[in-house]
Amino acid sequence: MTVSPSSGVAGQTVVLNGSRLFSADGIISVTFGPVQAPVRCPTETTCDVTVPTLQTVGHPSTVEIVLSTQSGSSNAVAFTYR
Repeated sequence: MTVSPSSGVAGQTVVLNGSRLFSADGIISVTFGPVQAPVRCPTETTCDVTVPTLQTVGHPSTVEIVLSTQSGSSNAVAFTYR
């Protein structure tokens, strides 16, 4: 899985690209570090995710994004809050 852009601010939309991003049960979860983010996946290979607010001790702060479905979890990709 990849993320574009790989840095930004809370509230903006990022795009996750990969394969088999759909879930048979319709449940797709995306986390930025420990925080769950709103997600919409219009195709099997693309998901639009709203960057959630993250309480951090300093900026920039880098977290891992992980997409999970009933089939398992994606590789983690880095995202830097600005």
